[in-house]
Parts: sequence; C-alpha cells; structure tokens
Amino acid sequence: MMNEFDFMQRYQGLKDMRFSAMASEFKEQYENWEEHNYSSEERIFRLIDAETEVRRNKKFNRLLKASGLRYRNASMNSELFEAEGVDRSLLEKLSEGSWLERAENLLITGKTGAGKSYCARALAVAAMSKSKKVRYFKASELLRILLNAEAKMELIDEINSLSKVDLLIVDDFGLMRLDIEMCRNLFDLIDVRDGRKSNLFISQFPVCDWYELFKDNTFADACLDRLTGGAHRLEFLGESYRKKKNEKRKNEPAKAGKTNRSELR
Repeated sequence: MMNEFDFMQRYQGLKDMRFSAMASEFKEQYENWEEHNYSSEERIFRLIDAETEVRRNKKFNRLLKASGLRYRNASMNSELFEAEGVDRSLLEKLSEGSWLERAENLLITGKTGAGKSYCARALAVAAMSKSKKVRYFKASELLRILLNAEAKMELIDEINSLSKVDLLIVDDFGLMRLDIEMCRNLFDLIDVRDGRKSNLFISQFPVCDWYELFKDNTFADACLDRLTGGAHRLEFLGESYRKKKNEKRKNEPAKAGKTNRSELR
C-alpha cells in the first residue's frame, strides 16, 4: 500500500486533469485498501470503468438535452414488441442501431395513440446511448423553423446544422399540407441528408397517401423517392394506449375510504 504523500500527489493529479470519477474511485480504494483486497488488475479496471461510466452518462445527458425529446423515459419494452401489427424481428434489428450506420430511413405509421411516437423515442434513446446525435421535431415545428430561417436569410446555415444530425425525427407528418415554400425547404433538407444520415418520419396516414400532402408534384416525387426508397417500415395497428389506460382506470375499484362518484348518480 502506498504512503499518504504518494496517494495525495496522484489523487490531486487526477483531479487537476479532470478525471473526477477516477479520482473518487482511487480515493475509495486507498481508504479501504485492505478491506477490498482487489488484485492490481481489478484496481486498474475499476479506475477506468468509473471514469468511463461517468463520461458516457454526461455525454448521453448532453445529447438528450439537445435532442428536443418531450418525454425522455422511453425504452424498448415488451409492450412495443407485443404491439399489434409490429414486425418484432425488424424492431429488434432497429434497436441495435446498425441502420443508423448505413444512413437508412424509417417510416412509422398507425393509428393515433397506438405507440408510434413512443417507439420513435425509444429508438432515439437507444441511438443516443451509442453516442448518436438526435433531433426531434413535430412536422409543423420543423417547417416553421425552416421558413423562419429562410426569411432571415439563414436557411443554408439551418440545413447545414441539421445535416450533421445522425437521426432526424419528424413526428405528426401529414397533419398539414405543404405549400411551395414548405415543399422546397423540406426537399433541401431531405436531399442534403440523403444517403448520409437517417430520417425517421411518423404519421397517422399510410405512406401511399403522403403524395397528396405536397402542393407541387415534382417536390412530392423528389422528397418521397428519397424518403421511402429502401426505408424500413413499422405499422402500429392496435388501439390507442391512452384509451386503454383510461378504460383501465374506469374499471379499477374505488380506493378504500373513498366514495365512487358513479355511486352518487
């Protein structure tokens, strides 16, 4: 066991280099040296693992904050894999993240509240855990941002910024029709990302109906060709999760000591 002077020199050195987690683990080992009885190899591994975990968590939190995800607690749970109509084998492959390395697109469609957005968020969280940059937008929000950037003569800068994102998620696509300016801006964004980064579009409407959303047929062809060509597709056919939860609450017995309102009618 090293003496206190040697320990303090190395402990302070780690702190000065901002290896705070490694310094904390080093201090814990020193103060409990005989109790732990670690081998030299184990001590080194624990130092490295402590710093790696903290830095990985900090990076994930930075990516999460920058992503714009509204609800951050999402995971690839059993409910997703059991959702009606969902291709389970495809969902499992998507969760592994290799589609992002190949810059492939994903289109998720289905009924309102069936789990489309939750699935996208779960895939986003999985991507960020692998240090991928993610941005999430409602379609109306993204189109508004692009229009505002165009008005300020900053459209190229905005598109260049979004072109670097590993996964761009566009939710509620199809709730508004696209005029000429929106068509052009969306095309410019999709085109610059085509074959370089992945896009994930979510819609209540089947992909075959997306063509009608574009005011200009040429832009419709160009955008959808880039989005749908070789894209993965997930379709959620089940009932709304919100509806199921509400029905479950209604069917639950009233808590002891409280009067059920329905009994008063």
